[in-house]
Amino acid sequence: MLIWKGHGILIPVAAGIGLLGGWLVLSVVTALVGIKSPTLPIILGFWTSAICVWLYAITLGKPVQQTVVNPSTGEQYLQTFHRHTLFFIPAKYWVIVSVLLALAVSVLLPFVKVPDREATAGPGKKEFDNANLLLTSNRNGAAHGNTPAAKELAGKFSAKLKDYRDAGVEQQKKRSSFSLTNGEFLTYCHLREGDCVFLVQVPDLRKFDSEAKKFICTAAWHTANTVLAELPKLPKQLAVGVRGTLLYEEFITGTAVGASDNPEKGIEKRHDGMDKEAVFAFFAPQQDAKNSGAVAAEEKPKSPAASEEASTSPKVESPPSASAPGTAATTPSAAPAVAPPMASPSPAAVASAPTPAPAAAPLPTEVREWKSADGRPMKAALLRFTDATGATAHFRREDGQEFQVPVDKFSAEDQAELKRLYQAAGGGS
Repeated sequence: MLIWKGHGILIPVAAGIGLLGGWLVLSVVTALVGIKSPTLPIILGFWTSAICVWLYAITLGKPVQQTVVNPSTGEQYLQTFHRHTLFFIPAKYWVIVSVLLALAVSVLLPFVKVPDREATAGPGKKEFDNANLLLTSNRNGAAHGNTPAAKELAGKFSAKLKDYRDAGVEQQKKRSSFSLTNGEFLTYCHLREGDCVFLVQVPDLRKFDSEAKKFICTAAWHTANTVLAELPKLPKQLAVGVRGTLLYEEFITGTAVGASDNPEKGIEKRHDGMDKEAVFAFFAPQQDAKNSGAVAAEEKPKSPAASEEASTSPKVESPPSASAPGTAATTPSAAPAVAPPMASPSPAAVASAPTPAPAAAPLPTEVREWKSADGRPMKAALLRFTDATGATAHFRREDGQEFQVPVDKFSAEDQAELKRLYQAAGGGS
């Protein structure tokens, strides 16, 4: 037996269209005005859903009154018929249900704790989101970049890719009536010494067929290499992201090769448009070499015995691998500071005592898989802990990108392992 009568199946259809449409519209609006609220678009979506159900109830789903005759008395009277129902419930009552649901979501959702995905997704997400926001409309121009040189590259990229589109993709006879880009290829370039990434919004990309989409993505990669060829020195790594009005079609990562006759030269991997994490590393803040050297030089205050030994023993230079930043020192000069439980030896005895072999340092670790509290995997090597309490860990991925993640963002098992490594490295002593 059907769960609806008439065209009552349109009730959930209207509710779904309203929910999705309201969420998408407000997502765009909040992005344009710079409001970052994951719950506000959802709340509006539920209210839009209730409005759509109400519109159905007063139009297609409204009850019908007909004149009927009482067979026993022959008296005529008007009777209301609900010809369109869902679960045998008329549309007007579904409006009440939709409004109550929207009220509940409006009251309860702001109190729901939204997981902090920026930390678990790795560094660079916030910077990527800020760059992606610039590609929503052309109110600030078509070219953007993290430096003046990058902005200039973005302008050249935008113009060249538009030429490729005009030459290789059949144009629509009628332009879209709604456009925030005015037909411009909005482009953002993030240029650094070792890597570069281009993000571009292609007008009317949703109207391209699959072959045309693949062509424009490959053309974007080739265009990026062409404009980078004008630099005195090519960055080593390159990434390109191609998006439509809202969603990305593809991310391409690989090696910058400069101008080439082969448009796919240098491509190492093509990522699905949902895999935004593929380019987060290109936006992650690079570690300052001077700061890393300062961290490596920081050590705990020496004990009086160690100070006495240092003043009486000849200085011995340790190899660079003898002590990792943030770990306990294992150099020959620091080893005698740990004395056996007996009378303290004289300075001469300390100076002549044989130096024990350095113990194997627990850090850095090999590249392994770590899991966040919500189960998201991350492959990286643990280099060191960046504070005295071991609350923040410093990692390096296989591609060489380094970043920091709070320890409490990991799963319980990995938190225990990180605590063990911190203690093994001399932390908390």
